[in-house]
Amino acid sequence: MNTSTYSYKDIFKEQEKNLNHLQNSYIHSAKLDAFDDFYRLGFPTRRDEAWKYTNVASFTRASLNPLFCPQTHLDIKKSDFRYYQHIKANKLVVVNGSFQKHLSEILEDPEKVDILSVSEAIEMRNPTFEQYFNKQARNSEENFTALNTSMFGDGIFIHVKKGVQAEFPIIWYIISKDNSDCIINPRNLIVLENGASAEIIKDYQGIGTGDYFINAMSEVHVDEDASLDIVCIQNETAHGLHCVNSKEIRLKKNSKFNMTAISLSGKLIRNNVRATLEDENIHCDLRGLYYGKDNDTIDNNFLVEHKAEHCESNQLIKGILKDESNGIFTGKIYVHPGANKTNAYQKNNNLLLSSSATINSRPQLEIYADDVKCSHGATNGQMDENALYYLKSRGLKEETANSFLQYAFLAEVIRNIKNDGIREYLDEVFRYKLGLVEF
Repeated sequence: MNTSTYSYKDIFKEQEKNLNHLQNSYIHSAKLDAFDDFYRLGFPTRRDEAWKYTNVASFTRASLNPLFCPQTHLDIKKSDFRYYQHIKANKLVVVNGSFQKHLSEILEDPEKVDILSVSEAIEMRNPTFEQYFNKQARNSEENFTALNTSMFGDGIFIHVKKGVQAEFPIIWYIISKDNSDCIINPRNLIVLENGASAEIIKDYQGIGTGDYFINAMSEVHVDEDASLDIVCIQNETAHGLHCVNSKEIRLKKNSKFNMTAISLSGKLIRNNVRATLEDENIHCDLRGLYYGKDNDTIDNNFLVEHKAEHCESNQLIKGILKDESNGIFTGKIYVHPGANKTNAYQKNNNLLLSSSATINSRPQLEIYADDVKCSHGATNGQMDENALYYLKSRGLKEETANSFLQYAFLAEVIRNIKNDGIREYLDEVFRYKLGLVEF
């Protein structure tokens, strides 16, 4: 159903028919409330400050998928997409928002780590899922979050139990295939209990030649003394990815959270990340890397809220923009009253390789506490002519010298990725993009 032909209420009523026995359940209530929020908010426009530099008109022309139930795609094989055969890991495959059990491999002991589809968690009445679902989503404030909550049909639920260290990484493939220009709304929930730890790699890939519209929402809860490491890779085909990827992260006492977001291809990519440091002695690192080309728009919107004493956060976001691509960075550090002894740092560096490429960088600080160390900064510029001259004087051609300088610029983010296999893969990808190696 196209949103230009049918009203949002018509689309939502069509979806409600698929709820079956979930009518009048907590899921139904969440969807009803979120739909009211979305109907009130609508899609954002450039008149909204948070979307000032990003045009989401493509989403308003797309269709909304009228399904509240998952779909199985037996026509897809592992050979159809990048599967990282060389890495031993839990491998979760999601196609057009639906978990594909027949393509997935789960190695963890289910007594220690729950890895389920969201539809399974709901059917099984999983108590942890019911406890944490929709507790962090800001449906009343965020347009795309409200849309996701009202329209989601499936997603991934990961629950690492108290004191458990997940034995293997969790590689999570988000595949888009022939979705007929529908907006896919995957809903995910990640919960780490006290003292737990896990490593998650999310890899977005496209199969086919159409435009893809993804509106993903993840709620992440990291309990006391727990540790979570996430790498998100958006390296779709050269075709049309339109992706809004939102994460709401809640961190508890003595926890550690590390996230690296790599955005390499897409007509429109918007990464919304909000991390709330609720208790003392939390360490939060957010890194990002984007490589824009053609007419890509890549928008990173990060908010870190410090609500307690003795916490540290770091934001490092780097971008390379060429052709007529457009980069946006909005980063805020918000230090609440009483969050004394906070250390918070933010840096955004951008390299513009074309006179037609644009960057809008908006680093922000709001501090309402004493005895804090906070800083932010942004640099936007072209290639360093002195460094370029030095490399050329050592016998390198100008094109090769340019590539080496770009590679050095990116390396600061790539080298912090903990998983050896993924780090080496991304290193190879960037060297290939820069013409330093052939696949």
